[in-house]
Amino acid sequence: MKILVFSDSHGKTNLMHQIIDKTKCDMIIHLGDCYDDFLELKDCYDIPMAGVVGNVDFISDGPAHEVISVGDYKIFITHGHRYRVKHHLLHLDEKTREVKADITLFGHTHIPMIEEGHHILMNPGSISRPRDARPSYGLIHINSKGIDTEIIYV
Repeated sequence: MKILVFSDSHGKTNLMHQIIDKTKCDMIIHLGDCYDDFLELKDCYDIPMAGVVGNVDFISDGPAHEVISVGDYKIFITHGHRYRVKHHLLHLDEKTREVKADITLFGHTHIPMIEEGHHILMNPGSISRPRDARPSYGLIHINSKGIDTEIIYV
């Protein structure tokens, strides 16, 4: 299974469409800021998707977080602002353990990172407003050998 992970698109969907159109994927996850962008993707593609609201999604009705199952694995998705991820990952790590997730995906910082230990924490960075040099997104491969994650810079 190949999963594309986007975050912090902030109303700019062109690059996400280009990536989806050239990448054969089995699922798309959007981590908020802007939830309307997730809804647009959902209307355009016949691919399973999950999405959450972020801190700028004031009027959106989407979930703040969600736990999804992919095969034998549990993935916790959130924007991250409610877990103070700009300061530290302690609260997010605690929530990951609480929900017994194998992977936690979050955004909000606009800075890509992957941390592996008892579980995986992944921030794909921002697809439209990166704080480092280039827009980025995440790619997760789940197969019989386990989970592989990577950050792709555009």
